[in-house]
Amino acid sequence: MTPVAPLAKTLPRARLPELVIRPLGDGGQYVVKDPSSGEFFHLGLEEHFLLTQFDGEQDVVAVCAAFEQRFGGPLTDDELDGFVTMAREQGLLEDENPRAPEAHLGATGSNIARPDQKPKPKTKKQSILYWRKRIFDPDRLFNWLEPKVRFFWTAGFLVFSAGSIVLATLILWTNGHELAGSFQHALRWETVVWAWLVMLLVTTLHEFAHGLTCKHYGGEVREIGFLLMFFMPCFYCNVSDAWLFRERSKRLWVTFAGGYFELFLWALAVFVWRLTLPGSFPHYLAFLIVASSGIDTRRSWKPESPDHESKPGTSKARSAPPRSRLSHCERTSSMPPGTPTSFLGPSATRKV
Repeated sequence: MTPVAPLAKTLPRARLPELVIRPLGDGGQYVVKDPSSGEFFHLGLEEHFLLTQFDGEQDVVAVCAAFEQRFGGPLTDDELDGFVTMAREQGLLEDENPRAPEAHLGATGSNIARPDQKPKPKTKKQSILYWRKRIFDPDRLFNWLEPKVRFFWTAGFLVFSAGSIVLATLILWTNGHELAGSFQHALRWETVVWAWLVMLLVTTLHEFAHGLTCKHYGGEVREIGFLLMFFMPCFYCNVSDAWLFRERSKRLWVTFAGGYFELFLWALAVFVWRLTLPGSFPHYLAFLIVASSGIDTRRSWKPESPDHESKPGTSKARSAPPRSRLSHCERTSSMPPGTPTSFLGPSATRKV
């Protein structure tokens, strides 16, 4: 009697309809966004190809054959198993044992299933050294505001703002003695209150610059909040959608938008300080903006770790077989993005 060959194992189905997948540059890299969790992942060309083959119908033999035809080299069972394990751990595959939909009591008191009800994302434990609190979702606000301020992303504004920053620097350089006099005039108790209010306003505009730039290039901005990093209070704007921009220049603009716009505000404050009468309230307020924005802007431009998004961060999920290089990008505040901005101390390390 002829033995029957074992059936080939069918591979799991990927959550392709739910995931957002975009190419990252021209080097064959891809970024995957999981909208349900807000997490981002890096995929190489081979991993992206494998993920798109997981339709729940193809078996191991078919996928390995397609891989060899596409890349000219074999894919071993161990390598494929390693990728499947990695993808499942990161939530890119459909659940093999989905839980029954939650039931709720209807008008008659009977249990009625709700198949359209989506499971709530898991709440991550927060550390006392890294505590964040979402304040609001600014996406609708930015949708309304961005068309009204598009001149900020024109070549004309870039030239005007850069010229203003250079001119303001020259004014301060040639009027250093008057600046020292303003310091003495500001030595009073109400300066503490006004300085806090000024830094709060400037910090808000700083984060809005990150978020609006991300929105301008087509991203979503779903979170503005408060961050306590190593006991240092900060604001943050989550612009992780910048990961989805193929052009590196757009990702860099999102990264530097906050610091650059703050420099522009600093330049305008220098002009007001120079043109108003010493001792007047506009002169006093402009000096506070010059002093606070100058200090905070220097912190905003310092080199950051590649994990926030002065370049979006990447942390290896775990070691895997050679062809299973699935990198995980933790969902964080601003990616290539926006960056937590402190209004009480040094700027927080940027982390995506």
